[in-house]
Amino acid sequence: MEHPKAAGIMHDLFRIVNRYVVDYFSSREQFLVIWPVIMRN
Repeated sequence: MEHPKAAGIMHDLFRIVNRYVVDYFSSREQFLVIWPVIMRN
């Protein structure tokens, strides 16, 4: 069974971006405000 490369790449990118966002926005208020905006894109 082959796993789609696109799915794997998106999964890796999501982990990297999520880690970056969590590290960058140390304030929980800023995090909660900006996260929905990112997910909407």
